[in-house]
Amino acid sequence: MAKRQARLASLLRAMTGHLPQAASAEYDIRPPNRSRTIFRGPFTLSHGRRSSRCHGSVRLAWVPDPVVRFQARLISGGDVELGDGRTLRMPGAGMARASITGGTWVFRRKARGDIHGPLRIGQDRPVRAIRIHVANFHDYVGAPARFQGGGGGSVRLDLDHGDWRIQLDQRPDYGRIKDLLRIHGGYGIGHVGILSRSDGSRSTRADAEDVLSAHCGRMRSHSR
Repeated sequence: MAKRQARLASLLRAMTGHLPQAASAEYDIRPPNRSRTIFRGPFTLSHGRRSSRCHGSVRLAWVPDPVVRFQARLISGGDVELGDGRTLRMPGAGMARASITGGTWVFRRKARGDIHGPLRIGQDRPVRAIRIHVANFHDYVGAPARFQGGGGGSVRLDLDHGDWRIQLDQRPDYGRIKDLLRIHGGYGIGHVGILSRSDGSRSTRADAEDVLSAHCGRMRSHSR
């Protein structure tokens, strides 16, 4: 039995080895509607001239509507007040606009809140490609591509927008995600893609904002 499975696996690799490789996910493709942590570590919360040093996490939550939230343990600095107009800054030039929605200020001081608008993690340096994760995109039959763990399928969709190109690949477990969404509703990541300039030149995330908004705004995408 083991030899037969090994022969089948070898045959499958030979059949798909010439195909382009599908984009791999930066984040775990979890079942639909489960929140995922996208940053954990030190950051600061500031409002005007007041600043508090924190340690905590930032996560993407899906239901009832997609939102990025943070939880923080205050290490130093004054107490933070509830409200909007805060700035969350992370190492490596990462930052976002934030609001503080709750917390505890006695004994172990903690704060929690929401991120508003784009969340940038790390520096916006020029790159040749940007990986995107797309939720709730429709099913399709595309060009063939092979998966990193073996096998392949007609999963690639090529999109053009001005000077930009998007290669979008349907995940091998998309069928399971689609079935769960049909039963429970909500959101689930079933596609991963690569955004790049058509001529191969470098670009920044700021350069790509228009094309991401045009093609992926209704797809609930996030990029890295």
